[in-house]
Amino acid sequence: MPGGKGHSWKILAVGRGATTAANAEKHLHELGYQNAKVIGADNDKATDDKFIELLKSNDWDGVSIGKSRVLHIFE
Repeated sequence: MPGGKGHSWKILAVGRGATTAANAEKHLHELGYQNAKVIGADNDKATDDKFIELLKSNDWDGVSIGKSRVLHIFE
């Protein structure tokens, strides 16, 4: 789908751990999804607050929870 409409999608994803999230975001960018943002989630209020802030900050085309789903949906 290079150059297709999907590559302009704004994607927000939540995955476990900062390293995993960074790797997932890098992979999505390599696939051409430059508007993808992936955050590492911890089970705490700070992560909840960050996720809510990000949800409200943009008109996301897609939201995914769980890094394995993110990588498989967009490949």
